[in-house]
Amino acid sequence: MAARRLGCAPAAAPWLDAGAGARIDRVLRRADGYARTTEWVPSGKVGVRIGGNRALFSRAALGFGYRVPDPTELYGLLLRPDGFVYVGEPNLETEQSRSVEFSLGWKSERLRATATVYRNEISEYISIAVRGDSISGIPVRQYRNVADARIEGVSGARGPGRRVALDRARVPARRAPG
Repeated sequence: MAARRLGCAPAAAPWLDAGAGARIDRVLRRADGYARTTEWVPSGKVGVRIGGNRALFSRAALGFGYRVPDPTELYGLLLRPDGFVYVGEPNLETEQSRSVEFSLGWKSERLRATATVYRNEISEYISIAVRGDSISGIPVRQYRNVADARIEGVSGARGPGRRVALDRARVPARRAPG
C-alpha cells in the first residue's frame, strides 16, 4: 500500500487551533488464482478547537476514511468455534466512511470534563451473512458488503488524573442486504 500525505495546522489566534490533513492510498490486491485489482482511496480530517487555554472549550471535526477488507475477508476459509465455516469473498468493496463530531469541555486544576456528540456514516459495510449451504455438514457464513450503516452517539469523560468514560451508541442499518 503506497500513501501520499498532505497536512497543515495554521496558528490563526491564541484562542483558536485548527488543523487539516489528507492522504491518498493505493491499494493493490493480488492473490494466486484471483484477478489483480488496484484502487486509490482518499482519507482526511479537518478540525477546529475554540478556547485556547481557557477553562471552557469546544471542538468540531469532519473526517472521511476507509477500511480495506483484510485477507481473511477476501480469501479465507476458516472453521471457527461458533460452529460455522467462514468463507472469504474476493469481490468485497472497500468500506468508506464519513464522520462528524462536536465536543464541549471544561478544564481546571481540579477537574477536566468533556462531552462529545458523534455520527459516522459507513457505506459498503463489511459483515457476515449465512450463505444457506454447508461444507461437510457445517453451515457456511460468508463475508459480504451487507448494508450502509450509521453509528451515532454521545461520549463523556471526567476526572482529574484518572479518566472515567461513558459511551452510548446506536447502529441503525440504512440499506437491506442486496
